[in-house]
Amino acid sequence: MTGLFNHLIPPFNNPDIRKAAMYALDQSQLMQTAIGTPDYYKLCASDYGCDVPLASNAGSEYLSGSADERMAKAKDLLKKAGYDGTPVLMMQPTDLTVLSTQPIVAAERLREAGFKVDVASMDWATLQSRKNSTAAVKDGGWNMFFTYWGVTGIWNPLVNVLLDGTGKDGTAWSGWPKNDEVPKLRAAYLVASSLDEQKKIASQIQKIAYDDGFYYNAGEFQSVAAWRSDVTDLQKAPITIFWGVKK
Repeated sequence: MTGLFNHLIPPFNNPDIRKAAMYALDQSQLMQTAIGTPDYYKLCASDYGCDVPLASNAGSEYLSGSADERMAKAKDLLKKAGYDGTPVLMMQPTDLTVLSTQPIVAAERLREAGFKVDVASMDWATLQSRKNSTAAVKDGGWNMFFTYWGVTGIWNPLVNVLLDGTGKDGTAWSGWPKNDEVPKLRAAYLVASSLDEQKKIASQIQKIAYDDGFYYNAGEFQSVAAWRSDVTDLQKAPITIFWGVKK
């Protein structure tokens, strides 16, 4: 689960303000609110998923220490960054249960750190359309929203669009982070000759992404499913598929 920052407009066009937000937010609180039982979620720093070969703690200082210690760090960073009170427009999808609660909890944490936050409630389809806007908030833009990805879509730096780093004029996904070093490292990963070399490069990319505040990693959760006893041949897979299912 991820919290996306819009890097193009205030206040999150300032990397230090993005970092302040990352320290203010709390993985455990967000996961408990969204998922509930710890049997179905994990707290981890990895950009690639918690249990994959490239899993790493690189750059995870913003998750270290107690919630109170991180909040104190957030307040200090926000003050030093010169935050001028520009409101954060947090988009909240009201019709997608797994994503409807995080914006409320995150908004309260950001307010405690010193941010001004407005929560804009909307359906998921409207959010999906609005997230593509690069305009100012007053013209239909946004500052932050939460979403999630299956591990199959993030498990390495080539498939993980959140680690693109090419910005608005490149192929970066919504939020449009830009860092010139990341595309070079992704190219190096593509031709890496060993898993150890891939791990090293992946960790370097993750550290840059966290140091630059690409986005907030809110943890990993499992989807829960149930089916009738007369439904058979369900496939074991990292995503839900229905090929070959019989009744």
